[in-house]
Amino acid sequence: MVAVFENLLPDSELLRKRIAEKVGAAGTDAYGLLSQIGRDCVGTLQFVPQGDDERGFGSEVDYGQLVKTYAVTNLNKDAASRYSPSDVVKVEKTVIAGMPDVSRITTSHIEKQNHTLRMHCRRLTRLTNAFSKKFENFEAAVALNFCYYNFCKTHRAIRMTPAQAAGIESSAWTVEELVKRCGE
Repeated sequence: MVAVFENLLPDSELLRKRIAEKVGAAGTDAYGLLSQIGRDCVGTLQFVPQGDDERGFGSEVDYGQLVKTYAVTNLNKDAASRYSPSDVVKVEKTVIAGMPDVSRITTSHIEKQNHTLRMHCRRLTRLTNAFSKKFENFEAAVALNFCYYNFCKTHRAIRMTPAQAAGIESSAWTVEELVKRCGE
């Protein structure tokens, strides 16, 4: 589970130290940083020590699951339609914990994030020659993409970077600053 939380944060120790200073965290470990950052999150997400609760989130979390069932794809189709998504034939929404609003259980947010990642990081696109031969190179490319997305790219909807919106940075970084601050 620690790896999941570690992947929510930048790998650069220098960057983690800056975030820890900004949010008042005692250290740069995943739990220390996220417990401080989480104080500003809207909702009921909380981090508790292992063993305090079976699920780790307490009784305050509202959690729903959406499962889509797709039609069987005919692999003998022509190339243009072979790579199109299959038709969704069934959608099941299930309450896992708490009392989530069933009408708001959706995969739209994660699908949009997946689409954005695939469009910005071409290594994740099918039928590309931009693949990574080494896993370390792949990890670095994805990390660099997330840093750019959060610290350099101004988002139209919020008119600033996500790092600025979260109060971690006062201004957007240039790509040159990103490279310098990553330190590697």
